[in-house]
Amino acid sequence: MDDDGAEQVRRAEQIQLTRTMDAVGRLAGGIAHDFNNILTAVNGYAELALAGLAEADPTREDIVEIRRAGERATALTRRLLALGRRQVLIPSKVAPDAFLTDLAGHLREAVGDAVTVDLELGARDTRVLVDPDQLREAILNVAAQAREAMPDGGRLTISTAAVDAPQDTGSDPTLPRGRWLRVALADTGSGMDAETRSHVFEPFFVTEPRSKGAGLALAMAWGIVTQSGGHLTLASEPGRGSIFRLYLPILESAPLAEPAPADPSTGS
Repeated sequence: MDDDGAEQVRRAEQIQLTRTMDAVGRLAGGIAHDFNNILTAVNGYAELALAGLAEADPTREDIVEIRRAGERATALTRRLLALGRRQVLIPSKVAPDAFLTDLAGHLREAVGDAVTVDLELGARDTRVLVDPDQLREAILNVAAQAREAMPDGGRLTISTAAVDAPQDTGSDPTLPRGRWLRVALADTGSGMDAETRSHVFEPFFVTEPRSKGAGLALAMAWGIVTQSGGHLTLASEPGRGSIFRLYLPILESAPLAEPAPADPSTGS
C-alpha cells in the first residue's frame, strides 16, 4: 500500500474510532451520572448508620464493608464520568515541558525498572489550558499501557512539539485546523494489529491475553483529552511498538512573565 492509501486507512480508522467512543462515552457518562446519585444515598446512609453504632457493636464491621464498597463504586463512577466527558475540570495554564519534567519520577515508577523513560521536550514556550491533575492521569494511564506492552522491558520515549494542522507533516491528518501541542508517547513494545487498534480505547478492553489489563485507563485518557478540547490518537503495527499522541490546543507561544522580585523596603 502506498503512503496515500495508508493515510486514508489511518484517517478512516480514526474517524470510526471517534464515532464509536463518542457513543460509548455518552452511554457510560449517563449511566455513571445516575448511578452516582444512587451511591450518594448508599454512602450517606452508611455514614449515618456508623455514627449511631458503638465501637463494640458486632454489626459495625458489616456497615464499614458497605461503606468501603460504596467508596470503590464511587471511584469507578468517576472513571466512567471521565470517559463520558462529564467530570468537573479545573483548568489552569500549563507549561507542558516543565509539567512533564516534574512528572518524570512518577512516570518511571509507573512503568517499572525494566522500562527506560526518555524525555525529548521541544515545546518550551508553549502553554495549554488544561486541568493539570486530569492531564497527569491521562499521561500516566497511557504510560501504564506502554508498560503492559513491554513485559520484558523496553523504552518509552515521551516527546513534545508544537504543530500546525493541517500543513505540518508531523500533525495528525484528522486534526482540525489550528496550532496544537503534541505529546507523543512511543514504546518499543509488541504493537497492535488493526482489530486491536479499533477497540483499544473501549472500556475494559485488554490488549494482551496475559495482561492484567488497563481496565478503564485508556478510555479515561481518551475522555480526559477530549473533554479538554483535544484529541488522542494511536499509531501501531505488530512488532513495531505503539505511539499514542495527545493533542491539546495551544493557548499561547510565548514565555510566561517571571514574577517581579520582592521589594525589601515593603517587608514582603
